[in-house]
Amino acid sequence: MTEAPNSSTQIKIKGIREGLLVSLGEGEWPELEQALIEHIEHQGDFLKGAQLTLDIGNQKLKAAELGHLRDILSDRGVILRAVLSHSPSTEIAAQDLGLATRLSK
Repeated sequence: MTEAPNSSTQIKIKGIREGLLVSLGEGEWPELEQALIEHIEHQGDFLKGAQLTLDIGNQKLKAAELGHLRDILSDRGVILRAVLSHSPSTEIAAQDLGLATRLSK
């Protein structure tokens, strides 16, 4: 598991069957999103081609916000495959974008 360097926002990355599970700490979405992007950029080619499952906890995100993150990750060679959330509206937004909202068993 790794944590973002020089960031007060904790980012945990764990290998899972479907790729990588990225768990974000608590905070405001713009700061969490920026910390995630910086962490991925810091990793360089290590995460290129990785399939991410993003656990955003209680964050309530709209499809536009998730789509924006998906596009940024794609530009860096990282695939957003799933979003895990405690928010039903965020799950619906993720599903509208064709993203999974559960880990396979």
